[in-house]
Amino acid sequence: MSFHPLYTARSVEKSGWLNKWTNYLKGYRQRWFVLDSNATLSYY
Repeated sequence: MSFHPLYTARSVEKSGWLNKWTNYLKGYRQRWFVLDSNATLSYY
């Protein structure tokens, strides 16, 4: 499991890359995601 530098102090359950559909560019874009121990999914 790899960690993003912003989440080293938090309890990270899962993290990695995901592909998200965007209507702006009409296709999939790769996003970094973090799922924390509170079941909060964040992506960038």
